[in-house]
Amino acid sequence: MAERQYRMLDTNEQQDGIVQTYLANERDHYLHTKNLERFALMLTTLPPGPFRERIQHLHDETASRLEEVNAILDATTPQLPPQAAITASLTRLHARGVV
Repeated sequence: MAERQYRMLDTNEQQDGIVQTYLANERDHYLHTKNLERFALMLTTLPPGPFRERIQHLHDETASRLEEVNAILDATTPQLPPQAAITASLTRLHARGVV
């Protein structure tokens, strides 16, 4: 695929987009990990029945989603700018109230 030359989207905005995407997926990863831990713990004590079945379903669905998020993070990592640019991008994003 040919690389597009952006006319309006400057380097900072490009970096902000990648950093924001990565941060959102890191948040997803963190929350899915915590949910998976919570669901696993609940499954050790819940009696059989509809609620346990629902938690088992949520556990399995969350485990699957966590695999997807890992794949997204792995694919996004090479697109990240250098650390100094990440720090600058996060500062801009926080200043705009985006993150």
